[in-house]
Amino acid sequence: MLSVVPYSIEFYHKNEVVIMQGDVQNRIGITLEGIVSTTEPGSEDSWFDNIKNEEEELLGLLAAISSKRTSPFVTTALKDSVILWFDIDDIMQSDLPPGIFRQIVRNMFAINADDNFRLIVKTKVLSEHLIRDRIMKYLSIMAEKKGSDTFPIYMTQDELAKYLCVNRTKLSTALNKLKKEGVIAYTRDSYTILNE
Repeated sequence: MLSVVPYSIEFYHKNEVVIMQGDVQNRIGITLEGIVSTTEPGSEDSWFDNIKNEEEELLGLLAAISSKRTSPFVTTALKDSVILWFDIDDIMQSDLPPGIFRQIVRNMFAINADDNFRLIVKTKVLSEHLIRDRIMKYLSIMAEKKGSDTFPIYMTQDELAKYLCVNRTKLSTALNKLKKEGVIAYTRDSYTILNE
């Protein structure tokens, strides 16, 4: 595909804005290195907060294929990142070989489905009323996704509190209680489910 569709590779430093809210978004990107986070600015309890794009994940698709082509979110590099960018109009042009065009469309559907699954997971987590239950639902889903009872979470406790739509202090209290009870163990960026 790279030989058929023009592209650019751009480097972003940690905390640098990749896509600003309100920007016209004619491009879609693939995170080659690093991690970027898409958030809804100004909303402490956003349903769309802290969507992480890790390596080999697409970003900007939602805005680029929408009728307005305007990003409703802010995307920021959480660490130094490299992104491969394609113009959506170059991808959608009709003179691409049919096999490549079909693969692009198939991949876009797959990415859209993955995003929907992420939203379903967040809905499942947020449907739990107690903080403890939200934490355990989220950790259980992550353990299943990673295939291990020990797994990394690339969020600070502030970010995790926002994701779970809970107060940071209450999250810390609940995590410490779960740790004392022997249900979980955790460090700054790694969690282990010991006993559910």
